[in-house]
Amino acid sequence: MKPHLPFMPAARFARMFRGEDMRLPDTWGKVDLETIPVQVRRQIEHYKNTPELHRPELAKQHMAMYYASLAQMDDCAGQVLAALRELDLERDTIVVYTSDHGDMLGEHGLWAKFEFYEHSVGVPFIFRVPGLTPGGQRSATPVSLMQMFPTLAELCGVAVPSGLDGASLAADLREPGRTRETAVFSEHSLGSSGAKYMIRRGDYKFSFFVNDTPELYNLREDPSEMRNLAARPEYKGKAEEMKAELFAWHRPAEVKS
Repeated sequence: MKPHLPFMPAARFARMFRGEDMRLPDTWGKVDLETIPVQVRRQIEHYKNTPELHRPELAKQHMAMYYASLAQMDDCAGQVLAALRELDLERDTIVVYTSDHGDMLGEHGLWAKFEFYEHSVGVPFIFRVPGLTPGGQRSATPVSLMQMFPTLAELCGVAVPSGLDGASLAADLREPGRTRETAVFSEHSLGSSGAKYMIRRGDYKFSFFVNDTPELYNLREDPSEMRNLAARPEYKGKAEEMKAELFAWHRPAEVKS
């Protein structure tokens, strides 16, 4: 479960971090609520799971326990890697570390997951392949969890079936320094009145919300995703282009609430 809510790390990890040492994100309290989707604005104004996090001192304590939970998870991962060494399995074992979502952790005044901002939709995706992956190198190409299965299949010499939603990353693991322009998709609450869908390609990320305001961000110029470009006339073409590619991947039913 670590570092998922509830943040309840073991005492030795909890003692590593103090709320008073935490710094609230630069985006805290600075989002222009008139430019973002209503459902996101509601999450900022009142996060029903932990409404007390509007108080800065409690928000900082929450952050501290998140980091403590991460430290505990890191310790557990170390135990697994140590066991592989001790059992002499390290040289023929592929290790992958990932998760299903990130945590906003106060960015934009938001907590937990649910959103397509980088802190929520971005996840760790770490491969260690004996004899293949150079230590510590990071790829700049955006990828998707849909690519994990075909990657593992190729690395293990297993036939990769056709019709998968993702392509193998084995070539990227061999050459992590190379970059490619790819499209990455995500979705949440399929088939509901609050459904939303995302595409990221190159510097841009576009999010379509059923019955709500779309979002378009230039991640290179605005990595904090504070300037929604979707409604600006000069970005109309880019928004329509990315919406068309998103709808080619999945065309949502227009649900009216």
